[in-house]
Amino acid sequence: MTLRPLTWCAILAAAAIAAAPVLGAPALTAPALTAQPAATATLQLAQWHGGPPPGHAGPTPGRPAPGRPPIVVDGSWRLVAVDREVAPAAVRDRVRIDFAPDGQIVGQGVCNSFNGRYAKRGDDIIIERIVSTRMFCGHDQAWEDALMRALSEVDQVQTGENQALVLSSRGRARIRLRRF
Repeated sequence: MTLRPLTWCAILAAAAIAAAPVLGAPALTAPALTAQPAATATLQLAQWHGGPPPGHAGPTPGRPAPGRPPIVVDGSWRLVAVDREVAPAAVRDRVRIDFAPDGQIVGQGVCNSFNGRYAKRGDDIIIERIVSTRMFCGHDQAWEDALMRALSEVDQVQTGENQALVLSSRGRARIRLRRF
């Protein structure tokens, strides 16, 4: 007996969903198959419902690891460095980033304003839907580009020395900020 390609796809999708909690992936719902001829059968994609997978022993999402105070990002911050390079005073004086408690991020880059959304859970942070004005910055364009690129790639937040906020990507410090 041979199985049609769609049947193999359904079997592989079910196996991937069943293995997700074991592999540490987010909890998934089972796919919904409709009983139709092979030419028109559909497979609905699994949806992430958030939270840790069943049996996950890590810290509770939204809370710091035991023994550590929560990292507070809310408020106004000024730029110190991007990609471990300290920004010149003229750049530091212009760049401002505000994290609002409702998940809004608003700021002034080197010469363009921007806004977007962020979500923070424990030490994890995602900044997304960043939109900005598009003025040319002259000789400071490289700083503007580096800042916008780094903002869109960060995935973790930590506290640094002197009450700095460090936004990292894949374990690499990308943006260092200091409170206003």
